[in-house]
Amino acid sequence: MIVSAILQVMLALYIGGLLGASRHVTAAGYQIGFSVIRSGIVLIPLYFWPSVEFLFAWQLAVSAITLLALRRTIWRVIGTPNKPHFSMPALQSIWAFAGGMFGIALISAVNTQSDKLVVSKVFSLDVLGLYSIASLIGQIPSMLALPLAITVLPRLTGQAARGDRSGLHETYMQYSFFISAVAFCSTIGIVIGAPHILALLKGGKPSPELVMISRILGGGGALLAVQYMPYHLAVANAHTRTNIMFGAASAVLLPVAMFFGASRYGLLGAAIPWVAMNASAAMILAAIITPRFLGPHLAEWLWKTAALPLLTGVMVILPVAFILPWIERPLVGIVVLAVFCAMGLAANGILFLRLFRGSWPVIRRSSFGISG
Repeated sequence: MIVSAILQVMLALYIGGLLGASRHVTAAGYQIGFSVIRSGIVLIPLYFWPSVEFLFAWQLAVSAITLLALRRTIWRVIGTPNKPHFSMPALQSIWAFAGGMFGIALISAVNTQSDKLVVSKVFSLDVLGLYSIASLIGQIPSMLALPLAITVLPRLTGQAARGDRSGLHETYMQYSFFISAVAFCSTIGIVIGAPHILALLKGGKPSPELVMISRILGGGGALLAVQYMPYHLAVANAHTRTNIMFGAASAVLLPVAMFFGASRYGLLGAAIPWVAMNASAAMILAAIITPRFLGPHLAEWLWKTAALPLLTGVMVILPVAFILPWIERPLVGIVVLAVFCAMGLAANGILFLRLFRGSWPVIRRSSFGISG
């Protein structure tokens, strides 16, 4: 497992190289293929050789083969005429920024997993399992929005390096709208359809507490997604101090608040502080980062890229709340819910074209590698 983890760190470096070169489709193909072979196809041989050792050996072999293929691809993309060699000056030139990013990643890992750690200490393993299901549902908004945020980072970095304030502002607003639309529409779907989603995952009717926790964590997932653009705007400008300071404070205060809340109020007491932390982070990062690197556009960002996508999603998706109670089969209910969520995204797409005229061809080229 340790060796496999080391290889996956190297995989992340090469994937980052492809994203930086705007080869998003190639990077996505590697990531999808790696995940399918590593965690999907392995089920076939595991059926005949049900061994934990075999599972880890398979994952290690897949990581090594993917790494070799990916390394060959990235060197073709870079196309450097010189033989690569280690450079201490190159390392020294980025050590401060790399150290800041390492600190952010470490703090983020602590803040992301602290709620489950607290729940595991306060409650039984069965309760932790139920909370983990709710947490997985709550992560859907941020998981769906994350690919958009990763895609735009190289573009933001290039515009910041060139001093292109106009282009930086335009890109920031456009992708903030996209991320908000995806996150809010999925969150609205979770809030409305949590009973059907949980019934499908659990194989039975969920408790009202579990439904409520899933809805609360879904809101937290949307607030986490809203932070992506301010965070990446700061990273594009090589600014890590604000993220580290807020993350470090959260890493100290959040486990204490969750432990107290879980001890006094149960699972809801563990979930609410995590959501409150994400709400605070979204407001603080936006209030500090946006004016610092874009100027006086915070009100425009809040209204145009947060409030409008949310209101549009609510108006389009909310009617499904009157339909789902009449649908008894969870899978059918989820399909109906997905249709309404897709309609909410489509409505936001139309709104996007009205707000950002002439920007869709640029989005297609930068995100999907499609010309025209």
